[in-house]
Amino acid sequence: MTGESLQWRTLALLTHLHWLAWLPALVVGVLATILMRSWKHVAALPLTLAFGIVLFYVLLRAAGLSIDDARAMGLLLPRAALRLTGLPELHLRAQLGQGGIDWTAIAAHLPESLVVTSVSAVTILMNSTAIGAATGEEVDLNRELRAAGLANLASGLLGGMVGYQSFNRSMLNARVGATSRLAGVFASLACLVVLAASPGFVALFPVPVLVGLQLFMGLRLIVQWVVGAWAKLAWYEYLLVPVILCTIAGWGVLIGVGAGVIAACVMFTLLYGRVSCIRMAFDLRTRTSNVERNIEETEALRGLGAQVCGMCLQGFLFFGTANSILQRIRERLAARTPVRVRFVVLDFAATQGIDASVSISFVKLRQLCAATDADLILTALPSRSRDLLTKTGTLNLRIREFDTLDAGLEWVEDQLLASSALAPKPGDDLNSLLAPHFTASALNTLSTRLEAKDLQAGQALFLRGDPGDALYLIERGRLAVSLPLGNGRSVRVRACLPGTVIGEMAVYTQQPRSADVFAEAPTRVRRLSLAALVALERDDPVAAQQFHRFLVKVIASRLALATEALRAAY
Repeated sequence: MTGESLQWRTLALLTHLHWLAWLPALVVGVLATILMRSWKHVAALPLTLAFGIVLFYVLLRAAGLSIDDARAMGLLLPRAALRLTGLPELHLRAQLGQGGIDWTAIAAHLPESLVVTSVSAVTILMNSTAIGAATGEEVDLNRELRAAGLANLASGLLGGMVGYQSFNRSMLNARVGATSRLAGVFASLACLVVLAASPGFVALFPVPVLVGLQLFMGLRLIVQWVVGAWAKLAWYEYLLVPVILCTIAGWGVLIGVGAGVIAACVMFTLLYGRVSCIRMAFDLRTRTSNVERNIEETEALRGLGAQVCGMCLQGFLFFGTANSILQRIRERLAARTPVRVRFVVLDFAATQGIDASVSISFVKLRQLCAATDADLILTALPSRSRDLLTKTGTLNLRIREFDTLDAGLEWVEDQLLASSALAPKPGDDLNSLLAPHFTASALNTLSTRLEAKDLQAGQALFLRGDPGDALYLIERGRLAVSLPLGNGRSVRVRACLPGTVIGEMAVYTQQPRSADVFAEAPTRVRRLSLAALVALERDDPVAAQQFHRFLVKVIASRLALATEALRAAY
């Protein structure tokens, strides 16, 4: 109405406007806001606009002004801007014909263009999703973005404005049953026909009514976000609303959007930094590797488990969350406990990445571990995180790295067993491994029933689906249990070392084998067939009882580890 952009210094121009310019606009804006909130009928907005037009002309007559006077005062749309002669000429060609494109003007408005583009793209995604949720229809977001992009290209070439899918107008169409594409086509053709056939009729539309429509849209946004959002948002989230509003009012939309983005990022950083990035804390009493060891070694590792401080990390790590890790480990290392922490294990399998600031925290963490003579172990580092830590030189600080958490824990277990003199010796045979669980006569009787079988690395002991007609005791070497997943893929479930038993569940349940078992190294096993076990139970019940008791201990040890791991996870 004033011909000037909205700024604090231009607000004084409103006092120089004729009352006919602002009174109909104010009435239309307030009335539309009230009716759309109270009546909520599809005819509320059209009736309000019609009332505004009638009110304008009634006040025009009361003021004693003619239509030409109103047009001269800028209260009506100008005729020249609405005259169409034939088909619309491409706006780009028209500009080129007038001496080229004003690149200086384009560069001056580039920031605003980028803001409009970004806001439009986000609005399209949000409005399309909301329309789909409200109508129950499946929405193809890629198609909606392509449609809006092509429409804006066509509109720009013809000198039009930016547009995108509108939730309110789409819901208005849905409520009145105009749910097909013909509704939009008809509206476009109606506007084109009116402009082409009788542009003078459109020129009679009062500008104050359009201003009232703008006031309605602004008031609706203020009511929705400044008033309504108070009950829907947390106070720290709501605080962004007046900050953005005041910034836009004081310095413009571009700075307001930038301030909102910066404030939202700062708030996200502060809130996300309070979220624990530690998914699970563990030691060897609650989490072990997938290597199954004999009962004596398992019990020894459980007693030495407090020497390990492990954490499974999650989410995206930055300086805020990394500092909480450092503080947690510092408290654990400084705790006055009888057992000294020798190994600090951090698992990155559930992380989505890290930023450069994390490397500083890991340098401090390595220094902290070095001060207490503890090894720092990183497992399952994503490739991008590893590259970042390598570039910053963090991984060169005597930090041990393993591909998986199981591999790291297996190395830790081997180190603990070696220091406790419980590591298996090359000369140990099966009898020496089983001696703590059997009497000499029972062990001799059992040995006579066992059949020796040697396997080369990579050779299968049995495959999934094979009959469960025997169990095996590992004398030396190493076996891997893998579960086929289809398409030639498989997952390694666990590894078994000397002194352990494998295949006993299929023997007890009389079901086919549930997994594949391969030798990972040259291995010797002792086979006890189902027929030999039945004969042992018949001929020497005491030896059979001791054997079954030994198997119960093995299964109970596995179950205890699984229970502790489950308790630690929750």
